[in-house]
Amino acid sequence: MVEVPAEVSSKGIKPLKVELPREVIPMLRTQAEIQKLSAEAASEGSIEKVAKAVLLDPVVNDAGSGLKAMAELIQANLDMLPRFSKGDVEELYSLIRR
Repeated sequence: MVEVPAEVSSKGIKPLKVELPREVIPMLRTQAEIQKLSAEAASEGSIEKVAKAVLLDPVVNDAGSGLKAMAELIQANLDMLPRFSKGDVEELYSLIRR
């Protein structure tokens, strides 16, 4: 899904071209990489990629808190994340304790 400005008419929806300031491109690349790592982590069950996504995110001010939040989210949603297990959650918690 991509969010872009658009014109809506009886003929349909027409996306509008947007010129982004070059200063935001590095931030967008970082966010795109975080999203890619997150999707790969979920589809592969990769705790390593979960950790990389958390540590790469500039919004995460404290690695331990970010990893703890991800462990809690994965634990709460194990039924919808079949590639992860309780052992994976414990692995995340062990990364925090290091």
